[in-house]
Amino acid sequence: MLKAKYFILLICFSFLLKTEAKVTLTSIWGDNMVLQQQSEVTFSGTATLGKRVQATASWNNKKIQTNVDAKGEWKLSLQTPVAGGPYSITFSDGEDLTLQNILIGEVWFCSGQSNMELPMSRVKDRFPEDVKDCKNTQIRTFKIRENGVFTAPLTEPESGEWKSAQPETILEFSATGYYFAKALQELLKVPVGFIDASLGGSLIESWMSREMLNGMTEELALAKKYSDAAFVKGQLLKNEQQSNAWHARLDAADQGLAGHWEEEGCNSENWGMVTVPFRFDEVEELKGFIGSVWLKRTFTVPKEMAGKPAKLWLGTIVDSDVAYVNGEQVGITYYQYPP
Repeated sequence: MLKAKYFILLICFSFLLKTEAKVTLTSIWGDNMVLQQQSEVTFSGTATLGKRVQATASWNNKKIQTNVDAKGEWKLSLQTPVAGGPYSITFSDGEDLTLQNILIGEVWFCSGQSNMELPMSRVKDRFPEDVKDCKNTQIRTFKIRENGVFTAPLTEPESGEWKSAQPETILEFSATGYYFAKALQELLKVPVGFIDASLGGSLIESWMSREMLNGMTEELALAKKYSDAAFVKGQLLKNEQQSNAWHARLDAADQGLAGHWEEEGCNSENWGMVTVPFRFDEVEELKGFIGSVWLKRTFTVPKEMAGKPAKLWLGTIVDSDVAYVNGEQVGITYYQYPP
């Protein structure tokens, strides 16, 4: 029995050693990426202690080597050629890791708030042909997913992958980033990649390091609070409770919900007339009003549309809306920005 136990442990230990031996890259580097042309690009990752990592790029087949440091980390730089591709790069510490379908061109970092984050899915109804006919492998993006961490900067993004502009991927692209890349690619006739690191509503201070906040007393105090996981958890709970309480008060005061105004045949004599689109402060009865407003319209569907799908286009409504047709809920938008 002792020999059997020893044998099992030996196999498990050998398996762990083999797993650790594989060379890895930080996640920004991957298949389908775009690299800046005629530049020195530095790659980094991990490998086994005591090993050497070698990189070979298919555009010149030149071998570059570097040592793995005491932390199991490595860095090396490759000189990129003029725009072109596709190419491949192989990294090896005894076992190979090959990145495929790499293009060389122009790479831009796109950051900001909601104007930058706003995806193509929000503008697809305004520019349907741009989505339908979008098949351009020369435009690619890497979206860094939202992951708020307040204790220290992350060593690399939580997730992400390089994607080219295709009908099945384009809806996730930043609209600003895509149209910028499209114009640049048409102008320069080279591949264009953009890294999308944006988060709607985020304050500039949340993107800054502690060192950059030196001298900003209030911001540093707030940063210290958010370094406490319990405080962050409490704030998230507080936000949820406040939102639920606000909606509960709004719904309790909503005569339409109580009276089921959404049902077909609602014939209240108190309905007024309004021309859409409009703002609350443009309608005398609504000036200074905060709450729910009900709108209704009667329309006739032509016989030739019977049984066919249709789209109810209401544009953008502040702050949120629920839509009913013949008493049946057909749509809901939870906040003001999406159409």
